[in-house]
Amino acid sequence: MNITIENENVNRLLHRTELVCSIETDGTTPSRKELIRQIAAKKGVSESLVVVDKIKQEYGKKSSRAYVKVYESEKAAQAIEQKHQIERGKKALKESPSSGEKARAESNAAEGKPKKGEE
Repeated sequence: MNITIENENVNRLLHRTELVCSIETDGTTPSRKELIRQIAAKKGVSESLVVVDKIKQEYGKKSSRAYVKVYESEKAAQAIEQKHQIERGKKALKESPSSGEKARAESNAAEGKPKKGEE
């Protein structure tokens, strides 16, 4: 999965940075868990500060677009974000690998590609 940040807007009033990302994938829509982890790593912040608003798969393409918000603090996120959005992100991070992640791992193993972390 390759993430390109197309637009980055710093919203000082809401204590967050709003990102519009373009995502190139191997075919499946990326999970929230994958997206949160990669954005957090790219921006150098904790995963708990990243809120994925939406992921939209482009029809007939192996690409998606996502709207992601990166907050300055958990307190700011909880004050502004809807409760279900925060819970959705926490739930995604706690879950075991998604079926999409499992399928990618199996296809990579079949092609002889290394597992994540072994690259």
